[in-house]
Amino acid sequence: VFVDAMTQPAGPRPTAGVPLGREVAKEVAIVLMSDPERRPGLRQLARDIGRSPSSVFEALQRLQSAGLITSGHEPLVPDLFWELEAQWQRQVYPLAATPEPFGASVTDLFQLGLGRGDADGWLLDPEGWALTDTVAAVTWGMPLVASPSYPPDFYVPSAAVLHRAVATLGRASNMEERACTVSTAPARLVCRRRVNRPGSVWPLADHVVVALDLAKDQARGREALEQWRPEGLVRVW
Repeated sequence: VFVDAMTQPAGPRPTAGVPLGREVAKEVAIVLMSDPERRPGLRQLARDIGRSPSSVFEALQRLQSAGLITSGHEPLVPDLFWELEAQWQRQVYPLAATPEPFGASVTDLFQLGLGRGDADGWLLDPEGWALTDTVAAVTWGMPLVASPSYPPDFYVPSAAVLHRAVATLGRASNMEERACTVSTAPARLVCRRRVNRPGSVWPLADHVVVALDLAKDQARGREALEQWRPEGLVRVW
């Protein structure tokens, strides 16, 4: 059967979150929201996240076209935060044990990246485990209550490290019996952009990343975000 009719080309279906669908775009968004008043240029952004200027340029163009940043690289918040939250996904693996920090063999085996101390203070390795979610939120000063024994949640640098941790430390039979959880991050920057905070042995993920993870909890997490007024940081949610 031949149908003689005028039709419109079927182009690609619009997909929610396309500007933030790629890893580079997620990293650009995190850096811009971490310090919205800084507004770095293209090459500085590329250095910050360790990506090529061309890939960063493309991400910036997509974000600007979507109305999520200005031409001067100013993040439009909270829109950018919630668009990123919609694309922020992680698969959590509950472990039966938590690695002991600062054990030389363990540190190398799991690439903890805890760094070393010198005359200038404590220097983290360029990449390593990043504490996130509830325990990190409390350390960042979010209005949450968690006991000292609350199981920590970590982002690990790669799938290989995650599989090594699961194989060595064992997988908990359920979430209630977990000693900690591990996940690979939606963007590699998470395990490269870490912060030391008083009261925590483990380096913390950037406060924007922690806020993204808290936001996944529709009740308690979002309520805590609503109440959190971070000292010395710009609220972007």
